[in-house]
Amino acid sequence: MNEGDFTEVEFTGKANGSVFETTSADEAKKAGIFEENRPYGPVLAVAGKKMLVPGLDEEIVKAKEGDSKSISLTPEKAFGPRNADLVRLIPSSKFKEQGIGPTPGMSIDVDGMPARVVGVEGGRVRLDFNHPLAGMNVDYSFKIVKTYTGTQDKVSALVKNFFPNAGVTTKLEGQTARFLIPSGVRKDAAFVQQKYRTVELLLSFVTDLKKVVFEEEYAAEKPVEKAASAGEKP
Repeated sequence: MNEGDFTEVEFTGKANGSVFETTSADEAKKAGIFEENRPYGPVLAVAGKKMLVPGLDEEIVKAKEGDSKSISLTPEKAFGPRNADLVRLIPSSKFKEQGIGPTPGMSIDVDGMPARVVGVEGGRVRLDFNHPLAGMNVDYSFKIVKTYTGTQDKVSALVKNFFPNAGVTTKLEGQTARFLIPSGVRKDAAFVQQKYRTVELLLSFVTDLKKVVFEEEYAAEKPVEKAASAGEKP
């Protein structure tokens, strides 16, 4: 596989023998981490572009479609070493102002940075801004399900992953990729995120594309017919 190729990959990550992330619904259920509203199945990644943990990303570049492999990663190739400077004391008053009562083990957001509460003491909250798996060796098993190399293939991969079963059609016109979004597609917040993610991936990693155009269809809803009252003629 070449750096910059789009690939669909299945993987399961373990730390100390316990699964902490997986693309498999069955594995998630076995590990007790299944999330009902989360989609499972192969994820789309760009080989060698740091969309996954560094060690996994490096191994994916070395693989080809259909390959399966198990690897062990040091902290430097996974979620980084622990940094003592990322454990900080914050006044409890900062959280009281927001109506938050921190308790040990709670995940919390501080100025846009995720942290974990490790202690509450003397009017101060001890927060750990390290990744929960920082400093740990982790194991991954992965399989390269599909690889996309050409421009049209990469565009099709994005439609498959971000707009599945939505009837979205695409057309390449020189250096422009055009997406037609039918009226049946729900134009909600998730759709907006998927649209911008599509633009980001194409313009960042498909060098022969310079423009992405979305054409969205909106159809007027049919008026609801009023039921005829008893005695009225249809």
